[in-house]
Amino acid sequence: MGKKKETRFEIILDEKIDIMSTNRILRDKQTGVSYFLHIWGYGGGLTPLLDREGKPLTDMAEKPDVSDDGELKRLTDKIDMHLSEIRLLNNHIEDTAVSGELSGIEKTMRAIQKQFKEETKIIRKTSELTQFFDYYMPAIVKILNSYRRIETHELTGENAMETKKQVCEILPFINRAFEKELDFMFTDEMLDVTTDIKVLESMLSKDGLIDKP
Repeated sequence: MGKKKETRFEIILDEKIDIMSTNRILRDKQTGVSYFLHIWGYGGGLTPLLDREGKPLTDMAEKPDVSDDGELKRLTDKIDMHLSEIRLLNNHIEDTAVSGELSGIEKTMRAIQKQFKEETKIIRKTSELTQFFDYYMPAIVKILNSYRRIETHELTGENAMETKKQVCEILPFINRAFEKELDFMFTDEMLDVTTDIKVLESMLSKDGLIDKP
């Protein structure tokens, strides 16, 4: 029996969006570069995953050390995939207002991702963030794909225009929701700072060093 030919690419994430759409992350075993593949119907799009500097994301790229935490690793892979989804959709959407909102969402997602490397305490919030992305991202990607199809096919009917209007109205709220989720990641730290400030004020006031009403 002949030796089985080794494939160059491996699928590290395979996510079914709906009956027509699938997202995959492929890894080139020779270069270590990861690619995001979005399939819709008989078409699709492929793009390399990029780091914060716009360089291809490889196994050697600067990433959070999540090797000992399976849940955290799955979350970081999901965020990588969702970032590629948003970037791919943004590249195909011409409306500057919509594109600006998508760029804001992408910026906040990168800020969330950055915390995994810089704040080890963030691991405690992994389940909350996983729930956030699992619950909201499929719906967000779905409505953006609908918007992209309306633009691509230049639909101008009443239903199409109403859908575009609704997408434009909801995107600023989605953007703020991501910003709020980023803020939640620092809740414990902010509470600690507030407590420290109150203790410091009390000590300074007690020693007569400040006049506090």
